Amino acid sequence: MFFKLEIIYDYSKDDINEYRHYLKVERQYIEIIKRFWGISPVYILNNMNTELLEFLKDYTDEKEGSLLKSINDQTKEHNGSLLLYEKFSVIQLLAKLSLREKLESCFVFPNMKMILWINGLICKVFLGDNHYKELVKLISTTHGLCMAK
Repeated sequence: MFFKLEIIYDYSKDDINEYRHYLKVERQYIEIIKRFWGISPVYILNNMNTELLEFLKDYTDEKEGSLLKSINDQTKEHNGSLLLYEKFSVIQLLAKLSLREKLESCFVFPNMKMILWINGLICKVFLGDNHYKELVKLISTTHGLCMAK
């Protein structure tokens, strides 16, 4: 039997079981990103701007809100270009908001020659070198997610 699983963050909040399942899958994605970050630095391009920052305040707590303000300031300072993020708290917040479809982000792992486009619980992966393909598959399946062509 084949079925498609699509859980959208905003709609999952109405059903506690679906919401728990959403959070579980979200954690799996974030763990995978953390593993990739352990292999390669990560540069992130996102669509953060002051207007979006105001909107995102409804989806973050106070600590995340101040982190977002810092991200917004950096993004403005560098004219929205690709930025290196070294703190996992920042990487995790950008991933979480992208997985929840509140922010559009592109994660670049140069040592792995890999780009991740995150939009909801779907992540598009581009590998510039097949050398890391098996490792990416292994990390994904170890955390309960699979790769499809």
